[in-house]
Amino acid sequence: MTDTTRMNDDTRSSDSARGEMMFTVPGYCLLEGFAALGPPSAGLDLRTLSARDVIRLRTMNNEYRIELLDPVKRCVNVQGGRFFTEPTEAVIEGSGYGGALIKAGWIGIGLHLEIVYCPASGRTQSIVTSPVESLFLERAGM
Repeated sequence: MTDTTRMNDDTRSSDSARGEMMFTVPGYCLLEGFAALGPPSAGLDLRTLSARDVIRLRTMNNEYRIELLDPVKRCVNVQGGRFFTEPTEAVIEGSGYGGALIKAGWIGIGLHLEIVYCPASGRTQSIVTSPVESLFLERAGM
């Protein structure tokens, strides 16, 4: 048991004495826990792919077609879901569990994908998908 855990246990008992409840945050939601997970068992690092490679992915709610324009900068053309009815230039920030922690440049099965784009309104928008269920990579020129 770490000192932090003991401190939380002590805090929990003193808080409950005051009638308050303390909730435990899952380890993967903390920076140390998220980093320790490493890459999920299935997924793609965009920076290892080539321009014009296409990723077809299905989330819990939608299907997307993502064509890589610049894998190092994570620039893509994305189409799918209600926000991308037409091919739209965007940046794939990465994947995470739906919070502030993101594995940059990674699309992981079971994780939420964050996509940033600039619609006609001119204001940058960030879209977080439902969890990715499956993906398929089509290599350019193959």
